Amino acid sequence: MEISVIIPVFNKIEIIQNCISLNIRHASKPCHWIIIDNNSDFKTKKGLLELKDEALNTGHSCEIITENENTGVAIAWNKGLALVHTKYVCILNNDCVMMPRWDISLIEVAEKNIFDILSPMVLETNILLNYTLEQFLKGKESFQKYLKINQDRTRKGLFGGVIIFGKKCNFDKVGNFDTRLWISMEDMDFLWAAIQKNINIGIVGSVLAFHFVSITRKEIKFDYQKNQKIFEQTWGWNFELNENTFTNKMIKSWNKFLLRKFKILGSMNPFMP
Repeated sequence: MEISVIIPVFNKIEIIQNCISLNIRHASKPCHWIIIDNNSDFKTKKGLLELKDEALNTGHSCEIITENENTGVAIAWNKGLALVHTKYVCILNNDCVMMPRWDISLIEVAEKNIFDILSPMVLETNILLNYTLEQFLKGKESFQKYLKINQDRTRKGLFGGVIIFGKKCNFDKVGNFDTRLWISMEDMDFLWAAIQKNINIGIVGSVLAFHFVSITRKEIKFDYQKNQKIFEQTWGWNFELNENTFTNKMIKSWNKFLLRKFKILGSMNPFMP
């Protein structure tokens, strides 16, 4: 097995079960699935065992780490990373579906050494996608056109942590996720740390994923301002002056491109976290 997939979960078993099951089936080769259950309800725990059975029955390996409380994603990601013995790591949201052959496609990109840590292009449900997950999976015309537009395009710089992929050795170079952060900014902090260590990060257009935005997070209380302050103190960052300045410029430029080339996707923002 070449890839370990780390997925923290908290309730919402219907969407979790659907997404993880599809990702298992979309993998070309067996992967090692590490699911961190942040003290979910009984229904979710039962569903996770069913997912484990599905993984094992199709040649994958799977382990479920059960917490006694919701420890957040930073602790979950760190625990998952400590269990990884494969060459590659994929940190994956529990409400995200990757395209068929995602594993082979991501490895092919990683081996080209364009980016050390990367994300596929993530299509978000909160930005008025004009097609559904079912259409995405069936490869409808909009998906095909979007893939054609993006397949040779790359984006250097920060991205939202819906999917974070790379060689385990590159994750080790960055270090652990900051556990002071809880349910927001953990990904930005990690990726910013990577940039400071001259690790190349970015988005690739040849691999696509579909994301049901904030399915879990919107029901959890978290203090974004507290996390923002921690980030500011760590990195000397002024959010009023600096937040997403570079990213927003790319968003505007990219949206103009889409409006010209493919009007029905003109409102799509591929950089949304």
